[in-house]
Amino acid sequence: MAFDLTPGGEYGRSVRVVVGPRDGGEANEWTSDSLQSVAPGVPPTLVTGLRIGFDIKRDSASEPSQGVVKLFNLSPASRAWLQSDGLSVRVEAGYGESTRALFVADVADVYHEKQASEWVTTIEGGDGESGYRDGRISFSGAPGITRRRVFDELARSIGVPLGVVPPIASTAYRTGVTLVGPARQYLDDLCDELGLRWSVQDGALQVIPRDGATTEQAVVISPEAGLIGRTALRRADDGTAGVKFRVRLNGIIAPGRAVVIDDGDVSGTYVVEKAFHKGDSGYGAEYTTAVEATEAS
Repeated sequence: MAFDLTPGGEYGRSVRVVVGPRDGGEANEWTSDSLQSVAPGVPPTLVTGLRIGFDIKRDSASEPSQGVVKLFNLSPASRAWLQSDGLSVRVEAGYGESTRALFVADVADVYHEKQASEWVTTIEGGDGESGYRDGRISFSGAPGITRRRVFDELARSIGVPLGVVPPIASTAYRTGVTLVGPARQYLDDLCDELGLRWSVQDGALQVIPRDGATTEQAVVISPEAGLIGRTALRRADDGTAGVKFRVRLNGIIAPGRAVVIDDGDVSGTYVVEKAFHKGDSGYGAEYTTAVEATEAS
């Protein structure tokens, strides 16, 4: 079963950025509701909020997805607060009152630049980057310990909550296990053994079949449902058939999700490998999602 992707059109762009301590605490929020016009040809009007831009590259690989957010003309107090350590950032965007998370990440760097008469604050981050980089495990299990128990220990060591995770085999290790070192390496090995792959999506651990998708409903991609231009055929490095396409910005398209292409020339079911969300609340700027997907097995 699939449903149509039907964003609300090019008008009424809404962007929301929330930054707060990773371990909890008071967060700061900035919004940009650029209600550009009610119809083509009507002069745009910035109704409220800041100008906000973003460039987010989400990937189904275990390495953290990366993103950049730009906030224009923050107050001196806000710029100073953003220099705090241990922050996380959440970016939501959409149309009107309908927004969806595009990116949740650990803040890696923040810097402020004066460009002409404007201050531009740039926030760079990676989805689950601190756990991927720093998560280590020191664990021993006696003979008979299950793969599910080992998975749980590895997930805990990565330091993010469980998101989309299928049932993990409860088969036992006959000789036991000893795990000492970066948790990501052992999680790579375990998922490879079980025919799975893992990544961090929106700050949560996602595990899906190696050649499969999440159990979420597939999204229909068509000219009537946000497709920009035509779908292009591609072939991945491993020889897998795939497609590339671009739609009006929509955060529902994420790595691991199935999409059903129906644009007249290309049809079929594919799994999203990469989703590139790029946008700016300013009038006339890009506000799109570009996708690379491989043929579903």
